[in-house]
Amino acid sequence: MEKYSNKELDDIINKLSVTFDAKERIELTRKAAQIIIDEGFGTYLISQANVNVSSKKSRKYACIPIDYYFLTPNVSITKIN
Repeated sequence: MEKYSNKELDDIINKLSVTFDAKERIELTRKAAQIIIDEGFGTYLISQANVNVSSKKSRKYACIPIDYYFLTPNVSITKIN
């Protein structure tokens, strides 16, 4: 088994450790996530059956492609004013 290595990803991670601006951190994190997705580093051998839903009631929610979320009977959506 080989050790995973990607200089561009390493540089982004190193920059994240010294970057405090929220917008810049979000952009760096998205770039890092995309590299990981593109290279299949986090490829799963098994998958659950997932159901994805969307609602006009959801606001200010951004799904990051590398993340996954579990909706259980305990999860609810509430209106925030």
